Amino acid sequence: MSVPLCPAHDDAVQATPGLQCCAWHRQHTADVLAVLPDVWATLGEPRWPSMVPTQGGSGETAQPISDARRQARTAISALLVSWVLILVDADRASIPNDLGDRQVTWCCQTITTHLDWLLAHPEHADQLLHDLEDAGSWRAMAEPDPPSLTIECACSRLVRVEADELMRCSGCGAWG
Repeated sequence: MSVPLCPAHDDAVQATPGLQCCAWHRQHTADVLAVLPDVWATLGEPRWPSMVPTQGGSGETAQPISDARRQARTAISALLVSWVLILVDADRASIPNDLGDRQVTWCCQTITTHLDWLLAHPEHADQLLHDLEDAGSWRAMAEPDPPSLTIECACSRLVRVEADELMRCSGCGAWG
């Protein structure tokens, strides 16, 4: 009998006994599922406040969620629900009636509980590993932008440093 190979590797890496993937990809999948609820929640928060004058307010209003962030949240929810439905069809889970705001967290916990069962089946292991490949881009989208680096121009104005771009001072027009 041949030993299965991890489908997520291009080279021949043997799968962990009892699973259809290597130990690293099993742990990586569990780690991704552990952070997805926080990523999903962060993607739903306004990214930057907008300084727009409001009547009687502080002047800050939350900007709407971008289409990319909304699509990422939808993709995460759809992915998790599809895997929970596989578990439901296999009589390994049943969906509670009132999940409300806990749906994503519950889905991640349920999938993690049955992770070894999913990764032991050839028809599920390869697809689950593939489905979670986008998690890195979802996490990057959820993380705040790094603070911008500025330098002082000869005219005393601050100019934002843009990597690989020509920078121009909005005050005196100097460039470099």
